[in-house]
Parts: sequence; structure tokens; C-alpha cells
Amino acid sequence: MTSHMADASGKGLVDAVQATHQEIKSLLDSVAAGDDRQRSFERLSTLLAAHEAAEQEVVHPLTKRADGGEQIVEARLTEEREGAETLQKLQTMGTTDPGFDDLFASLREAVLKHAAAEERDEHPILDASLSPEESQHAAAQFRAAQSVSV
Repeated sequence: MTSHMADASGKGLVDAVQATHQEIKSLLDSVAAGDDRQRSFERLSTLLAAHEAAEQEVVHPLTKRADGGEQIVEARLTEEREGAETLQKLQTMGTTDPGFDDLFASLREAVLKHAAAEERDEHPILDASLSPEESQHAAAQFRAAQSVSV
């Protein structure tokens, strides 16, 4: 069991998503600092892909049900597609490529902005529209979807 799943057990959906955001931020910092860069980047790549897949399966459909939710989700999906393209380029380059640092810096900035936008725009909708039981159930679905992808 990975740490982000253990940390979010028994909590609601927003807590589960934000726990993963914190793990992603930590890995972004590790890669940027050069701490075991290749291993950290591989872990970050895997977690980002799993996280976005779980959001698309569980989080975004719940957000779309709310007034204005469709537009919020569309904006997040555009960011996710752009991030996936940049991540793919970085994976092809490898962490030792001279251009890695600059492209990684742009990915890092985009990921941080994306997470902040989710927390600002999407998470309040989820908190307001889901009962505690629905939120806990959705959190379990989110963690399961994310773990299947890892």
C-alpha cells in the first residue's frame, strides 16, 4: 500500500485527492532538487498517470453533475492532456538530457497550477454536493482506481 492511500483511508474524497496532491508536490520537489532524480521521476510519472486516471474515472464525473461543473471539468481535462504530452516528452528525453531541467520546470509549474485550480474550483463543489457517506464511498473508489493504475 502506498503512503497516499494509507493517509487518506476513512476520509472523504477531497481529503483523498489532496493527500495525493501532497505526494505529487513532494516528488516534484525531489526531481527538481535532483534527489535520486531518475527514481523520483519514474515514481512521479507513474503517480501522475494513476492520479489523473482516477480523477477522470471518479472525481470529474461527480463534479460534472453540479451547476457549472461541466466547464470546470473541461478546463481541468485540457490541463491534464497538456501535462500528459509534456510528461511524455520528458520520458522520451530522460533525466540526463540537457533540456530536461527547463521542460521539467514548465511541467512542475503546470502541475502545481492544475492542482491549485482543482482545489479552488472543483473541491468545493464536491464538498457541497456529496454527503459524508457518498464522499467516503467516492474516496474508496478513487483510491482503488488510483492503485490499479500504479
